[in-house]
Amino acid sequence: MGVDERVMAGTERAVIDVMRREGIGRRMTDGQLLAVLQHHGIPTRLIDVSESPMEALFFAVDQQHGVDGRLFMLHLHCDATQRVDTIDFSQQTLEWADATHGRRRAKGEWTQQVAVVDQAPLDPRMRAQRGRFLVGGLNRRYGGQSYRTDGLNVPGDQYPDISTLGVNFLNSVKGKPHMNWSATGWTLRVSSAWEPELLKCLAGEGIDHDSMYPPFGEVRRLGLQAARDAARSLTEATAS
Repeated sequence: MGVDERVMAGTERAVIDVMRREGIGRRMTDGQLLAVLQHHGIPTRLIDVSESPMEALFFAVDQQHGVDGRLFMLHLHCDATQRVDTIDFSQQTLEWADATHGRRRAKGEWTQQVAVVDQAPLDPRMRAQRGRFLVGGLNRRYGGQSYRTDGLNVPGDQYPDISTLGVNFLNSVKGKPHMNWSATGWTLRVSSAWEPELLKCLAGEGIDHDSMYPPFGEVRRLGLQAARDAARSLTEATAS
């Protein structure tokens, strides 16, 4: 059986309920809890993105050295008021909670929607990464929309394998956004040969593994070591 909105919603609800029974998420909305869980390795429908190309480039080159990286650039389409669709995680329940039949209240069609989560960073890692989340309905094929590869149309049941969100990926930097889609995407290959120099340049901007993944689990040890070092320096200065 293929995954649909009913399966997605049931899975989300089960994950949220298990976490709350474990005492995780007190005074957090369902959306805020999902955001934190996403950053701690729990699969959700949220897609991690960064507002900054520099931080995004770091993630394209930080791992699997010797293998070419990929930088993804996404453009959400604006409505008539020149705004992109947003999701508000301050609401107690998920905005798409009624979308199991393809629709959500007062927001029109959900299935092909791509929205940005309007939520301030919930932990130091999100802030360091200038992270945001994209979210939307499960990607399906609709009239006027198609993915093509090697000149052939991709079967509709394979659309979620390309993108879980309704993003139209273009194969040319000069390609124009197709407004039948909610978002347009481009992907850039980053040669593995460039990775060492790119990582050095990013480190010069304060972007490295430790700054992108702040070691807060080590706060007590690091703090005690810093205090000892400071005390030693003060003692030596006084003695001199």
